[in-house]
Amino acid sequence: MRKPWNLATVVLSGLAVIILCSATGCTPKINEEQLAKLRQLKEQSAKLEADIKKKESERASIERELAGTAGGITGCKGIRSKTKGI
Repeated sequence: MRKPWNLATVVLSGLAVIILCSATGCTPKINEEQLAKLRQLKEQSAKLEADIKKKESERASIERELAGTAGGITGCKGIRSKTKGI
């Protein structure tokens, strides 16, 4: 009767797993190039977040100005309708 897992199969399977793991280049530590790229991306992210806040502030300012202009137009229309009746 043949054993389903003989010693050669187990050894070859273990070796294959070890070779595959080492060939993929997985390392537990980050290298200098990756660290530099990470710092660069963090700086870029901070800059973009600052730009977003600036644009949101500009948008709020423009919306306030637009609301004031719309109120002025409404007032002018009211005066115009009153004067047309005269």
